[in-house]
Amino acid sequence: MIRWHKSATLRMALAYTACLTLGVMGLWGGAFWTMRHAFQQQLDVDLDDEADRLLAEFRKGSTPALVGAVGSRVRLNTSDELIYALYDRKGEEIAGNLPHPRPRPGKYTMQFEDRDEGLDTIRVVARDVPGGLLLLVAADSERMDRIDRRMETSFVGALLGVLALGLLGAFLFARLLHDKLGRIALQAYAVADGAVSARMPVSDRGDEFDHLAASLNHMLARIEALIANLRLVSGALAHDLRTPLTRLRQRIEDAADACQEGRVQDELDRATREVEDVLGLFGAILQLSEVEGGGALQMQPFDVAELADRVAETYEPAFAEDGRRLGWLVEPGMNIVGSSSLIAQSLSNLLENASRHTPVGSEVEITLASGNGEVLLSVRDNGAGIDSADRARALERFVRLDAARSTPGFGLGLPLVDAVARRHGGWLELADARPGLRATMHLPCRGVSNGA
Repeated sequence: MIRWHKSATLRMALAYTACLTLGVMGLWGGAFWTMRHAFQQQLDVDLDDEADRLLAEFRKGSTPALVGAVGSRVRLNTSDELIYALYDRKGEEIAGNLPHPRPRPGKYTMQFEDRDEGLDTIRVVARDVPGGLLLLVAADSERMDRIDRRMETSFVGALLGVLALGLLGAFLFARLLHDKLGRIALQAYAVADGAVSARMPVSDRGDEFDHLAASLNHMLARIEALIANLRLVSGALAHDLRTPLTRLRQRIEDAADACQEGRVQDELDRATREVEDVLGLFGAILQLSEVEGGGALQMQPFDVAELADRVAETYEPAFAEDGRRLGWLVEPGMNIVGSSSLIAQSLSNLLENASRHTPVGSEVEITLASGNGEVLLSVRDNGAGIDSADRARALERFVRLDAARSTPGFGLGLPLVDAVARRHGGWLELADARPGLRATMHLPCRGVSNGA
């Protein structure tokens, strides 16, 4: 139900109606003044023409002819639309029908006392005539008054029509907006009550309301995905924490039993390692949250080729010790702008992922190259790889594919690499190395230069 006294749309519509009404009033005022001025000018022209015709009679036959012409006009003018008067030198009216003393010459509006109607207003054209005479031709203001009354009646009718249509349009406009926004509000309340799959109605018209609803639906879809991811993370976190915490409790119990057997230090060392695993999990979660949270990063130019060489040299002995071979092919002098620590962490995660999920005797290779306006930092192995159907899931938090269930880890390595790549304006690609997996960080050319 619309609460009209609180309706913002109604207030806006009424304000628009008021502005429209004022505009109509201003337009009518201008039109009224223009038309009245034009009618008065035309009346003055008619009076001048009539005075010229009478003066032409004077030039033909002198004063008697003018007196006769004025008298003839008065007798023929039964409607009293025009008034005539001829005054002599003494100011006496010698012909005409104007009961008024001799006026001044000129063109003006004046009032006189009519015997039948009382005080009346006329438009006057008074001309001096040779011999001291004054000729007056006038028109009663009733003619102009009738025109004014017709215009005022038309204006009042038009104004009432504009007000009626404006008020009707205001209420219809308020009703339309209330219905459209009300449907959006209902869906918003449904989402607030937990129905995160609810969406705003979108029509086929593609108007502003549809654009608003589409943007809100996009936001709701993102929120639904985040909530689903939060539920997944919460479940996975609870699952992954339960095992190390259970082992930690068992270690403490074993340590208590070992107090009598002299094995306390060994059990405490094992308990410490379990705690370190839990802390490592929380550290990975915090680091991933910081990268995805959009906080400020130390973006500086650095030589990514030197970084790749340094990381490869650091990991080569560990790979050799585990029975794997690590090689690298790095294009020298590759400078980019970014966070060197995060890029190094990402490369380390890719190497540890390759080491963890490949059998003994596998070969792992780091490559760094540029192409198509991008810097490509890749880690390739010749292990079992990841099926194409599972590659998108492998970038989700805490997702561990079936083949990786038996190996250590929490499923945060690849999501962190993907988050770092996106913070640098790039992305992480998982592709088939035939055999094995190729994980490539695509970093955009923005802020990239070749050369030492």
